[in-house]
Formats: sequence, C-alpha cells, structure tokens
Amino acid sequence: MFLVMFVIMLPIALKTGDPIKGWEAGLTWVFIPAGKPSAAALGIPPQPASR
Repeated sequence: MFLVMFVIMLPIALKTGDPIKGWEAGLTWVFIPAGKPSAAALGIPPQPASR
C-alpha cells in the first residue's frame, strides 16, 4: 500500500494540487488488478493477447 501511496497517489496529488484526484487514482489502481481474480472466479476466460 505504501508503494501505491508514494508512486501513484502522491505525484498526482502534488501535480494537480487536489488530493482527491490522487485518492481516486489510488482506488483505480487497487480495483483494476482485483478484477482479474474476480473474473476467473466467475468462470470468465482470460482474453488472448492481441498481436
């Protein structure tokens, strides 16, 4: 979680001047990777890599 805070949230909050934007970016970063195991649990097959 410290990685997300210092690599994702802090630079966005400093650049925009809005800590809420940094917080939103941190939430987005957390929930996107969480979707892959959830999709697997629902039986949704992974998408093949496009070439």
